[in-house]
Amino acid sequence: MRHAAEIPDIGFAAPVGLPPGLEVMTLDDLRGRAADRMGADFMRPLRPRFHHLVALHRGRLRNTVDFTGYDLEPGTWLWSRPGQVHQWGDLTGAAGTLIIFEQGFLDPTTSAHLDDPYGAVVRVPGYEILEVLGRGG
Repeated sequence: MRHAAEIPDIGFAAPVGLPPGLEVMTLDDLRGRAADRMGADFMRPLRPRFHHLVALHRGRLRNTVDFTGYDLEPGTWLWSRPGQVHQWGDLTGAAGTLIIFEQGFLDPTTSAHLDDPYGAVVRVPGYEILEVLGRGG
């Protein structure tokens, strides 16, 4: 816990005009926003107070959650929960979708493992789910 004070807490702030509590963006969008807002600090360990759900579509991406590294490949999802230490890897060449949402945005009675701090970080959805998402519903 010695390093806890050195890891900044990051709150959720949706851009003006978007519904509160949820934001969906591409990894390209994230790259541009991070460069504008945080510069090099974006690549350091951060402690967000919101969920990150990353779905990688193309390329490779290494992220760290609570100081454990995860190598993502296309079709892999990463879920970082509020309060976990999250560190982005190099986004160059990675294409995907990032969904960020506040702790209370989803109803916990309908969301499996929403508040489980020991829930799986990396998930590989089944073909049926990927097919439905590819069709947009």
